[in-house]
Amino acid sequence: MITKLTVQLTPEASQCVGIAEFYKNVAAAMGISTARVKYDCTKITVARNIQSNIFETLDAQSTDPCHTGMSWCVSGPKTDDALPDDTVEVFDGFFLRGETPLTLTAKTNWSEVLLPSIEQLYDKLTAEYEALIEELKNANRDTIIERAYEKVFKLELLMCFDFECTFDENEIAVLMSLDTPLDDMYRHWLDSDANIADMLRENISDFAQREITRRNNKESERNNDFR
Repeated sequence: MITKLTVQLTPEASQCVGIAEFYKNVAAAMGISTARVKYDCTKITVARNIQSNIFETLDAQSTDPCHTGMSWCVSGPKTDDALPDDTVEVFDGFFLRGETPLTLTAKTNWSEVLLPSIEQLYDKLTAEYEALIEELKNANRDTIIERAYEKVFKLELLMCFDFECTFDENEIAVLMSLDTPLDDMYRHWLDSDANIADMLRENISDFAQREITRRNNKESERNNDFR
């Protein structure tokens, strides 16, 4: 197992960036998606010129004379004067997905060994949905009406992968492996025992109960006003 990789960055990778943005640039240089990635600042060493570049950015961000030093002590990397300019040493455990450290490998393209990111899956699902919209634009009126539910529900499925996605990496990977994941998920929904009517009835009942409570409170306030 490799415990350390030396990476040569472009000069721009450490210019006009803070510490967090610099770590993202290191990930990008190694072909790693930054989705859900965290960094252990104790597992990376940088050349002196990188520290100087980031210090300039941090100094410009605040008038507090302690800001730069405190930021570097809390989340900055180690510095090694022996490293050539724009060079970093990344140690095993620097990258974490959730709480799981990513193991360094000898592969030059880390995308080959890392699971697909949620962004990649979202882009694939979006492209499939947009293809459906284009197909419906060229369809006749009856077909559009017939497939209206499909269009609406596929958009709902797509939105499940937008914000605060909670699917784990293995689920994302298997969905990415499908040719038409959006359509496959839609077909699975149609074949499932889940009944959207039950969900709607529950939502309607919840709304009605809230409305009853609102009106009762309003009536109670009105009675109190006349006392």
